[in-house]
Amino acid sequence: MKPVNSHMSSSFQPFKDSIIKKFKNKPVVQDIDLIRLDGECIKSLIEVKKAKELDWKPYTKIFKPHLPVGRRDDINYKALFALGKKMGVNVWVFHYVEDKLTEHGVACFKIVDIELNMTWRTYSDDGKTNRYSLEEIESVVTGTPSTGCAKRNSHTVKDFNNPNINKNQNNLFYFFQSNDTAKHFYYVECGGIWTMLISHPTSYEPIWLYIELDLALANLDLDDCDLKAEFFPQIEIHDKTGIPLSIICYDNNDLQRFTVYKYDEDEFHKQIMSRTDFIDYYGAFIALIN
Repeated sequence: MKPVNSHMSSSFQPFKDSIIKKFKNKPVVQDIDLIRLDGECIKSLIEVKKAKELDWKPYTKIFKPHLPVGRRDDINYKALFALGKKMGVNVWVFHYVEDKLTEHGVACFKIVDIELNMTWRTYSDDGKTNRYSLEEIESVVTGTPSTGCAKRNSHTVKDFNNPNINKNQNNLFYFFQSNDTAKHFYYVECGGIWTMLISHPTSYEPIWLYIELDLALANLDLDDCDLKAEFFPQIEIHDKTGIPLSIICYDNNDLQRFTVYKYDEDEFHKQIMSRTDFIDYYGAFIALIN
């Protein structure tokens, strides 16, 4: 199980890791970074990578054969590809240079098979990666704007006010959230909310999708919120794949009580769980691979 780096500041991560480590077989656990929409339908699933180097390639066995397995992203990409295949949608890896998004733009790698062969835009003369400027990305966005996304614009997204990023304009998530065109076609999660995918470690088939929600960071009142409108892309993933969908809410300072919303028969059903009950609930999904 490769560590999930997107929310290391959350005490929930080591807590859920402590549940998983009790099982012999560990699942693939990852968050879904970005979702491209056409209307209210998912068109692509996107993994976002930020690195300091410009001439970057995905950390996979094909591109980085000498890297230790623990430093490669093969299992995560394969699990995301397996989910995309089950849904009939494309899977991409977007890369941008830390603090240089507006200067260097985005490299876009399309995963074409479970072996992680990829295609990307290159310069014809030397084969080097040809990046898309933000203006180009905006210009190639086509389809039907998502009314759901238009209602979800938030003041915080992943990496918002990251000290390693000089200004939020150099944050790819912020671009997709704030650009007048792109914001109608990309689902970008608010701060404190992560869509987590649990997958089988050898078949890479999806097992469970849950939305992790830090109540303080998310600043979202779920009792006064249309959950089906707020989380419509996750519901489409559930509808297309049949995998269970949950929302897990917690207080980051006190992991003793959890509010869990289980999606069933076209509705979210709320349940309050003690720490013990929640451990059993979470562990039941991990037990499916053991």
